[in-house]
Amino acid sequence: MVTTPVRTRPRTILVVALVAAALLLAGLALVDPTAAQSEPATTTTAPTTTAPTTVPPTTPPPPRDVLLVGDSIMKSTGPALADQLGDRYRVHNAGVNGSGLLTPDVFDWPAQLPASLNQFDPDLVVMLFIGNYTSDPAQMWVAADGRTVPDVYAPAFAEEWGQQGERYVTRAISTGAEVVLVLPPPMISARVQRVTDRLRAEYQAIAARHPDVTLVDAATAVGGPDGEWIATRQTGAGIPAPVRVADTVHLADHGQALVAHEIHLGIRRAVQAR
Repeated sequence: MVTTPVRTRPRTILVVALVAAALLLAGLALVDPTAAQSEPATTTTAPTTTAPTTVPPTTPPPPRDVLLVGDSIMKSTGPALADQLGDRYRVHNAGVNGSGLLTPDVFDWPAQLPASLNQFDPDLVVMLFIGNYTSDPAQMWVAADGRTVPDVYAPAFAEEWGQQGERYVTRAISTGAEVVLVLPPPMISARVQRVTDRLRAEYQAIAARHPDVTLVDAATAVGGPDGEWIATRQTGAGIPAPVRVADTVHLADHGQALVAHEIHLGIRRAVQAR
């Protein structure tokens, strides 16, 4: 009888395979099942915001005070000057018709000027006097040497006028104010023009002695090419307009605006030089 041998090797292989599988499963169990699935942590940084820059409000500088001292030419020019200067300036118009530097009985500038300087404490003082005087012997100026000044044509008139002009300019400068001194406009009469020229020379001498004085020439505003008297000048539109009224001395509206413009330029120069 022939006996068929039993084959046990495949079963042994199967058993070995099952044991290996069991060991593999046991090793996997020791591993954190979430480790393979976890993602790297993400760090979130909050966006940086810059607070808006707050600009503190600026306080505009206070307006400069301008004191106008003079006669009718100054007084009539004052409103046009105030309009041209605008809100950056406060204009105090102390001009008095018919007043002059040698007639305190007509108007007392020796007392009024210090009072106005104290009242307004101006940054700038504008002075414009064309040479008013008096024909009343009781009101005529008596010089320090006892001489009476009889009229504007006497040589002593301009000399005494210059001395008083120096006095008033020095008084204004002593307060810390800048002084704008306006040379008189031209006159139609040759004889009166000679008086005006002497007064202009006195004013120029005062300015030469005081660096704080700025000269302005009204002849540039309302005079002709050589500073002579003229009746009209062109407007910005190129139309001739009167610069003087019928009496040939006082200024028409256009003349006031032109003189005011020259004074305005002088004020700007004085402020820039300060």
